[in-house]
Amino acid sequence: MEQSRPISSIRKVILLKTDEAGAVTPVVLFEAAEKKKKSTRILRPLEKLARHAATAESTFASDYLSRHERSNAKKKDGWIRDIVPNLAKAAKHGAKESPLGRLILD
Repeated sequence: MEQSRPISSIRKVILLKTDEAGAVTPVVLFEAAEKKKKSTRILRPLEKLARHAATAESTFASDYLSRHERSNAKKKDGWIRDIVPNLAKAAKHGAKESPLGRLILD
């Protein structure tokens, strides 16, 4: 009988067995192979910086959007009245996600 292949997201399958003395021992039934990094070692810091920048931009955009909607719901034309403080607070919140922003804010 052919052994079935587990789902790709499963990394390891362990069966816990008890021996005659009552001690529990783990038995590895399946272990996925480690994924090889597809990036050059010299470019990894640059990739990490780009990922952090994208996360910071995403945080800034979502934070500004929620502040914009809240200001618009509170007052007539509230988004334009509160644009400067909303942008400043969202920029500060987004900068906390960036490694360079953390250096500037600290």
